[in-house]
Amino acid sequence: MGKFLDNWLGDQGNVVKPMDRVGRVGRDFHSYLREQADPFQEPTSQIQWTFLEHAPEIYLPLTEFHEIPATKYPTVGRRTMRVTGYADSIDGGSIHEYKTTKRSIDWEKYMDSYQWRIYLWLFDDMNRVFYHVFRYKVLEPGPGVERCEIIDCGKMRMNRYDNLEQDVMEAFHAFVGFLDSLRKEGYIDVQDGRIIRGPNRPPN
Repeated sequence: MGKFLDNWLGDQGNVVKPMDRVGRVGRDFHSYLREQADPFQEPTSQIQWTFLEHAPEIYLPLTEFHEIPATKYPTVGRRTMRVTGYADSIDGGSIHEYKTTKRSIDWEKYMDSYQWRIYLWLFDDMNRVFYHVFRYKVLEPGPGVERCEIIDCGKMRMNRYDNLEQDVMEAFHAFVGFLDSLRKEGYIDVQDGRIIRGPNRPPN
């Protein structure tokens, strides 16, 4: 529990998970895609990305690629939550999300994720979410990642279903209950509307 909270709260005690190396690669790949969508955009990616010739065909609605926000304020018990999501891309009635991984693509993990459910709950006029998952390898390992190659990719589709909102709200209630238990034990506290580290240190 102690290590979990350390990772979740971050070094400063706020609810910000530290960006690890895998996270930095994923963020850079998003920057690369934005640059492909808008050649006039000032380059921000720091990694040289290449694609294997035999990699499966990649479908990217690059002309629509940008982070599109949506926010809702659900009531959970006696609390009002602010939930904000940023869709990587919207194309017609579909949301497109872009994922990177160094491991074999685990489609079951992505299907079980609540991210796509929350996105469909946030974006009322969207009916489906596509996950575009890219498996990469680092060509030049070392202190800084400078070259990566996409060696495999795939796409899966998740559709809106009848009880989606109920499932999302149940997840929110469970999350708030979890936070309440952490606060009751003194592991976290709330200050100026932000969750911070509490006075007690949980066991590892």
